[in-house]
Amino acid sequence: MKEYKDKNIKVIRQRGAPDKGQLPDGRWVHKLSQVFDDNWGGLIPCADYDDHFIYEAPADIVGSRWRCSCGSFAIIVDPTGYLLDASPQGKLAVCWHHATYGVHSSVNWKG
Repeated sequence: MKEYKDKNIKVIRQRGAPDKGQLPDGRWVHKLSQVFDDNWGGLIPCADYDDHFIYEAPADIVGSRWRCSCGSFAIIVDPTGYLLDASPQGKLAVCWHHATYGVHSSVNWKG
């Protein structure tokens, strides 16, 4: 089995409440307040994190369409999938790592 290493996925670090970040190749990505997905019924709000944000990856980058600035991919969930992220308000785009483990992937923690 071939090992897959995506060199395009990096942690974006910025001081304060970030709303944009620079990818390793120099391109800038911006915080999304909502994402559009026909399969989920149109516009879906994004979780609002203090230290990270959801962004849309450039089309030429292989992998998930939506990502979190912590380096994880973003997913769309119903209210039961994001009890740690916000109050239930319907569907929400969240950081997969935060929804699964309660912390962003850039946080050093002992598992």
